[in-house]
This record gives sequence, C-alpha cells and structure tokens, in this order.
Amino acid sequence: MNLIARPAHWLRTELRPAPALRCLLVFLPYGLLYACTGWREALTLALLGGGLFIATDGLGLGPRMMFLHFLLGLTLFLVLYAGIGSHALFALLCGAAALGVIALSGVAAKLRSFGNWIFIPSVYLACELGAQRDWDARMAALPGILFLAACAPLVVFAVEKLSHAPLALQRARTFSELAAGLGEGNSHWKNQALAAFASVLVATSLVGSQQIEHGQWVIWSALSVIAIDAHQARTKIRNRIFGVLVGCPLGLLLGAVVPRFGWLYPVASAAILLTLVSFESYLLAFTMRCALTAFAAMVAGGSYEVADERVTNVVLGGFIGVIAVHVAEACPRFRNHE
Repeated sequence: MNLIARPAHWLRTELRPAPALRCLLVFLPYGLLYACTGWREALTLALLGGGLFIATDGLGLGPRMMFLHFLLGLTLFLVLYAGIGSHALFALLCGAAALGVIALSGVAAKLRSFGNWIFIPSVYLACELGAQRDWDARMAALPGILFLAACAPLVVFAVEKLSHAPLALQRARTFSELAAGLGEGNSHWKNQALAAFASVLVATSLVGSQQIEHGQWVIWSALSVIAIDAHQARTKIRNRIFGVLVGCPLGLLLGAVVPRFGWLYPVASAAILLTLVSFESYLLAFTMRCALTAFAAMVAGGSYEVADERVTNVVLGGFIGVIAVHVAEACPRFRNHE
C-alpha cells in the first residue's frame, strides 16, 4: 500500500497543477502561431507572456499593475535589444537592471519576484533575438517582435479573467498596495545590490568578450545565486549545479532515442515554460528545465554542444555570483549592522 500512497502523496505536495494549466493557456496562442507559420520566434517570445503571467498570478497584480509590469519589461527589453551591439554598454545596462531588481526588495522582500520577471525575459530575449544580428537586422525584425510582445498582456488578462484566479487573490491596484501586502523589506538589499551589479557586469562582459553562445544563461545564473548571505548563495549554486549536471544528460539521452517528430519542439518549449510554475521544489524544477532544454535542442536538430554550453554557462555564472556575494559581505561600507 505504501508503494502507492507515498508517490501519490508526493505528487499532491510537489505538483502545482492549477498554475501549470493557466500557464499552458498563456503559451497556447504562441504555440498555435508557431504551428501555423513555423515562426520559431513565437516560441521564444512566449517567455515574455509566461514571465508576465508568473508575476501577475504569483503576486496578485491587478490589471493596471500587470500592464505596468509589462511596460517595464518591454522597455528594458528594447533598451537591451538596442544596446546589445556594444559589449560595454550592454554589460552596464544589464548590471544596472540587476541592481534595480535587488533594490526593489528593499521596499518589500517579495518584490524581488516582480523584478526578476522583468529582468529574465528581457535579458533572454535580447540575447536570443539580438546577439546574432547587426543593427539593421535587429531593427528589421523589431515590428514582428513588438506585435508578439503586445499579445502578452492581452493573453494574460484573458487567462486571469476566465480562470478563478482573480477571485482567489486580493488584486493589487497600485504599487503601494502591492508593496504593503508583501510584508517587510529586505534589510540586506545594499549588500545584495552591490553583489548583483558586480556579478552581472562581470558575467555580461565575459559573454561579450568571449562570444559565449546562449550568454543569457551565464547572466541570469550570476544574478540568480545572489541571496541574503554567502551560505544561501552557496546552497543555490549547489542546486543549480546538480540540476544542470543531472538534467542535461537526461535530456540528451531522451533526445537521442526519441524519433524527431516536428511537434516535439513546441511541446518541449511549452514544458520548459511550465517548469517555472509546476513544482514546489526549485531543485526538481530546475533539473527538469535543464533536461527539457537539452531535449528541445536535440529534437530541433541541434547537437550535444547545447547541453555542454548549458552546463558551462550555468556553473560559470553561478561561481561569479557567489564570489560577488563574498566580496560584498567583506565590504564594510555595505555591511548591515544590527
């Protein structure tokens, strides 16, 4: 009996089916557009809709706050997209954005999620859509990108309106309402902001100078491990190293044995997005995300190099972030005295 009861209990406590279903509904228009046109950028831009949904659903944003979040994310993306042609400028912009993410947590610690889901899609999309294009090519692609981006708030609003989520949460109508409902601020934000700016600046500079493919993995990993103290930062990087070392080989193995049907790539893309909301455990979610990223690369006709890049970039960015946390803690000017 325990052989059945234990897995069933694990599924009930670990899986989050309701947010996953709503996130899938957000992805569907992008997936349908890809199915009709073959435009792969539609799947890439699904991250913008997914990030907006996660912030809206998780923080209880009302329509105005949701639209504000979208505008901030779109503005940051456009700035990064325009500046990615200059390595130095792009590094400074990413560093400043990372500092802003942490500064938000000084108002309310949980506001970091608000900032994270502005930063992540903006950096990922700027790198994916702009890194391999010159200025003229970036500008030529911009109208189509903006069209797909504009779909995000409409899709998220429709999903939230049609689901029961709006009835379950007190929706924040203003930024002050949101901050007041999220509790106390993060008293360590200055240390973290210093570490975030330095780590993302260094990581982005390396991505530009060394021409690192999928540089967004390095940049986000450098910010992701920034935590209240060095101990939490080391815990986060251990989880990320485990996830990438276990997940990528599993994804490669699956991709090597599964026939490469055309529908597998959009399904894998949807599954990657769903891992952001489907699991309670960060370790499991990140491991699954790494596995699905490697699998998606394989079924799209990629090689084993993508998994190697994922491992290298995640570990590199994580170590940069942990070092930055240690350096920031040693800086007396930013040390918090209680």
